[in-house]
Amino acid sequence: MAHIVEFTIEGLAGRETTITRKLDRHLNVIFGPNGSGKTSLLRILDSAMAADPTGIQNVAVSSAEVVIF
Repeated sequence: MAHIVEFTIEGLAGRETTITRKLDRHLNVIFGPNGSGKTSLLRILDSAMAADPTGIQNVAVSSAEVVIF
């Protein structure tokens, strides 16, 4: 079964820094204050798994790379 190995996102929620994370295949917890980009991150990951870029048309990011196994 396919799973996300890692992701790199630039410009998430207006950040100037790049976010790179490797994910655990079984459990990952994403938390943060309102407006920190949690929903945008989940939309990017969902869009990558579905191979459907239409899900992120309104997500404000500079670039996103998702590695799927």
